[in-house]
Amino acid sequence: MKQLHSFLVFSDLWPFDLKDRAFKALVLASVVGLTIVFSKHLSLPETALSAYLVLFAVRPGAFETIGIAIALIFAALFAVGLLTLAIMATSGQPALRVPLMFVAAFGCFYLASGSSEGAVVTTAGMIIFEVLSALDVIPFPDLVLRGMFWLIAVVMLPMGLLIVSQLLLGRLPLSFVRNELGLRQKVLDVRVACDQSNKRSVRSFFLASPRSLTKPLRQIRNSGFLPSSFPQWQALADGTARNLALSLQNLVPHPIAAPIGGKTPQLDVRSANNDKTPFSPDIRFALVATLAVGISYIVFLLLTWPEIHTITITAFLISISTKHETFYKAGLRMVGFLAGALITIATLFWIIPGIENASQLGLVCSVVLFPAAWIALSNEVVSYMGLQIALVFLLTVVNSPGPEIDLAIAWGRFCGILLGTLIVTVAFQTFLTDRPEVRIGKQLSTLRRRNAARTFDHRSDGEEMLELTDQVAALRRQIFIARKDPTQSPSSKLELDALWINTNRLFVEIVNRTRPLNYKVGNAPPNSTGRAS
Repeated sequence: MKQLHSFLVFSDLWPFDLKDRAFKALVLASVVGLTIVFSKHLSLPETALSAYLVLFAVRPGAFETIGIAIALIFAALFAVGLLTLAIMATSGQPALRVPLMFVAAFGCFYLASGSSEGAVVTTAGMIIFEVLSALDVIPFPDLVLRGMFWLIAVVMLPMGLLIVSQLLLGRLPLSFVRNELGLRQKVLDVRVACDQSNKRSVRSFFLASPRSLTKPLRQIRNSGFLPSSFPQWQALADGTARNLALSLQNLVPHPIAAPIGGKTPQLDVRSANNDKTPFSPDIRFALVATLAVGISYIVFLLLTWPEIHTITITAFLISISTKHETFYKAGLRMVGFLAGALITIATLFWIIPGIENASQLGLVCSVVLFPAAWIALSNEVVSYMGLQIALVFLLTVVNSPGPEIDLAIAWGRFCGILLGTLIVTVAFQTFLTDRPEVRIGKQLSTLRRRNAARTFDHRSDGEEMLELTDQVAALRRQIFIARKDPTQSPSSKLELDALWINTNRLFVEIVNRTRPLNYKVGNAPPNSTGRAS
């Protein structure tokens, strides 16, 4: 498993598309710097949150990023509207306000558990909880209401800058597909002339899984801008993906040791289904996550230490729908915090004292956060570490009123993050029973049935193959993250190893059942001669 982890981390931090990654990181760092400059000049509160949202909202494609940015704006408007009603209804009545806080947290956790973009829903829940809990420290509802309405500007400023940057410099569906096909063709070219020096890079590319082409292809087809050339784009995507999948058989070795005796254990899903539980998985997750937030809130009130308010923020950010993912995310959070703390301390001592205006501060933040943006553009194996580095730096440096050195704030926030991580870990380990091998086994069975039921429609078979192979790759990442959980039993780890082998087999089955679309070199899309460029 260590070999697999090194492959995944290496491919994320040093990808094939180095120029593209560098350009995207530069754009993101620049948007962060502009957000800080405009926010300081406009005297907006929570500049750190505005800058962090830029990295939080970014996705591989421009359309996806724009969609998340718009969703965050509407989430902020919804949260502010709901908070206005809540504060008016519970003003001076803690007996109503506190239960409402936890009802909102439970509802957001429940919705996030079944959503593909659960982080947006969780963020809305965190805003509601934090604003209502602020009345414990600031017992003036009118003052809290006036400050709360600034949240709209805090969200709209960075999201507006991000949308403009993606429209001007981002990869819209057509350029995204062209770039992704070019990346796959580059890997194929390296595969043909593969030697020991670049074999590691090719293996890591396959193990990490390239980004999905399915959504951009659908966006191109539904847009109506390129009705004549879309079949050629789809054919080119199908042919490239098929060649990559066939190369996987002979190129990527199995990174997990085979079971003793060479036999693959069979997972008994039927026995697992007989384990009756009083609640559905989504409700159990929401209950346990709300419990962790409640314990964190009580600890915050008992310690009367304002700087550790990050304890409840931590509980919201690292609580996601399965236990093993929460443990892995908590580990990334701590590693990212330590790295961010070192960068922050160095910046506070040697750079901040020489800053005289907001423009200089924005420039410094852009330069310092470029590596964090680079890491944040990776997939979920390491991307959260980049977000955490940026969060620690921004909360400590940007929210300071001037060029001062105050490590007490950083120490308090570190203790809050540490306590929040510990509380979430203990709560999930104690109350949330999760068998990832059962859940992944069911998803694998579903993908097998979908593959067996394919109709080989020449207009959609290639697109369906891309979608299935992307989902198989996502299962691989789930297995990897589950295997990193130190609390997994030996039998569970053995079943996860077997599922890893079965995902590789299913990958080959999907490819073997695919009929590539026919296209001629002369009819290839622009900037292509039968190959992606």
